[in-house]
Amino acid sequence: LANTLEVAELAGRPAALQEWLTGLPASDWPPLAAAPGVCYRLLTQAAKGLATAHHAGVVHGHLSDAMLMLTADGVLKICGFGEPPWLVGIQHDDEPTARDDLRALGRIASSWCTPTGVRKGPKTKPLPEALVSALYRLAAEGEPGYADVDELLADLQNAAVAIPPNSEAWDRLLKYVREH
Repeated sequence: LANTLEVAELAGRPAALQEWLTGLPASDWPPLAAAPGVCYRLLTQAAKGLATAHHAGVVHGHLSDAMLMLTADGVLKICGFGEPPWLVGIQHDDEPTARDDLRALGRIASSWCTPTGVRKGPKTKPLPEALVSALYRLAAEGEPGYADVDELLADLQNAAVAIPPNSEAWDRLLKYVREH
């Protein structure tokens, strides 16, 4: 999670000072994120970040690919926790839930794992069934979605044996992040 350094009041309104992050938001990641090992690593980091917040009773409520920042060190940071909905121009009829965060993560992760366009070089290997199943459950409306992030993390842990780490693709993604 992006660190909140201070919470204050400015001109009668709440304000938060957060760490300044350098890296690349998920909205700008290249198709390298579609490699099974890379997608798995990114999804696991995002799920662990959500778990930390959800266990503390904090829901994001407006999670998007622009809120996920990959640093040059390979750390995925989730930004925007604690921001009021009006700050990002969102109006909620109901209070956002942890399940809403999980569905949003499912939509985001599905876009990472679906390479688009024509590109040169080797084709990305298809995702292992265990990872496809987790992505399907994440993005599902209602059942059979995940009840909570711990259930997702358990499925990801079980899927780990079927997913090669693909350190070469990970290194290429980090190189891309550093250069852009």
